[in-house]
Amino acid sequence: MCPSSQCSIELTSSGESIDCTGNVFAVVTCGGVPVEGVTVDFNSDNPNFTLNPTSDVTDSQGDVAAGLNIAPNTPTQDANITASATIGTQTLSTTLLVSGQCANTCSLTLAAASEIDCSGVLSGRIVCGGQPQSGLTVTFTQFPEAVATIPAATTDATGNFTTNITVPAGTALTSTVVSGTAIVGGQTVSSSIDIDFSCRATTCPCKFRLGVRGSSAPATANVVNQGVPSTVSGNINVTANQCYGRGERCDPTVDNFSISFSGATFTFNLAQGRRIRFSCIGERGATLEGTANATGSSTIQGLFDVFIGFTRSGSTATWNILATNQAGDSFSTTFTSGISSETEIEDCDD
Repeated sequence: MCPSSQCSIELTSSGESIDCTGNVFAVVTCGGVPVEGVTVDFNSDNPNFTLNPTSDVTDSQGDVAAGLNIAPNTPTQDANITASATIGTQTLSTTLLVSGQCANTCSLTLAAASEIDCSGVLSGRIVCGGQPQSGLTVTFTQFPEAVATIPAATTDATGNFTTNITVPAGTALTSTVVSGTAIVGGQTVSSSIDIDFSCRATTCPCKFRLGVRGSSAPATANVVNQGVPSTVSGNINVTANQCYGRGERCDPTVDNFSISFSGATFTFNLAQGRRIRFSCIGERGATLEGTANATGSSTIQGLFDVFIGFTRSGSTATWNILATNQAGDSFSTTFTSGISSETEIEDCDD
């Protein structure tokens, strides 16, 4: 890989202060375009702040993440987290200062393959004061949500647990933060790991092009920013193209969507959207789950988990939009618009 344009790497964390476990996210772009397949190395200058994994490969969004786990009995302190990568002759590096603590006396660890294709295993262990903890239930959450199916697990006499992971067919390569949580004597213990999930389809289930007539429609959105809810009004545009290739053929490499919202004092844009999976409901409806990077005058930034629902009725459509990030920020709206002249939903045989 030897890009002609200037490349960059950006690094963010899941919160201003980390309580025992959190995450860091890196995005690699060249000329503003996400780059897939780049190895990113993570490093911490504080031994109490560990990263899981310490190295990973960017997905189609140019995204990569690592769990940031703080050792038990660690008082509030800082760590410099560095993400670095090499693309052709360009060496990229950026450092983020994070703060955190962990008053827990117990620890939960997670381990899995760096990439899981269709199915795999997640394992771990819970220890308190050096003693294994048996009979505890460990539950799992993901960001983005529901990329894979991960059942709860129970620790055995040695404190170990395993669970089988299933990735739905048609899931594109998606960098996913998996967090495990258990309750030990009233104490919540948790840990995070980044896993690249995929179960790639060689064919498309269907194809669609979706758009708003005139590239603008009035909408009212519900926003949560740093825990503060608000309602904003403005104009929105949504475009999505999944598998609708040249000559109207089904092309699995066609994958993009974007959302832009503009109000009087608030703008929110989701760009460089890439699917996790999508579906068509006859020729009148479609759903799309994916990830996109947020920009705009809003302080809500970074990687978002995005859902788009579309239902057509004649020359108009109802849209349902929900976007969330791991910090708990969100943007949601349901609105009706005219549809663009290019809007089509078809089977691949059409």
